[in-house]
Amino acid sequence: AAPVQAIYERAFLCALPRARWPAWAAQMAALLPPGGWLVGYFYFDHALRGPPFGIAREALDALLAPHFVLCDEAVPQASIQVFEGKERWMRWQRRA
Repeated sequence: AAPVQAIYERAFLCALPRARWPAWAAQMAALLPPGGWLVGYFYFDHALRGPPFGIAREALDALLAPHFVLCDEAVPQASIQVFEGKERWMRWQRRA
């Protein structure tokens, strides 16, 4: 079977307890071949309570940068209420 070429992220990371985030990032890297894509919406918030558990931008970069390169990001034109103003569409490419 061919490897997965892309993974769509939508509220999975923010549903996990923060202690599980490094394992999530490692699994995304393990599932994708070099050049594969991790694409989707990432939720940024500093509130300690959740879910959803928001992440700081610097923390997301630290989590993904060892395995991925951020290729682009955008502010969504429309979001569901819980994520409104706190999420970004992002495309991360798996490093070689």
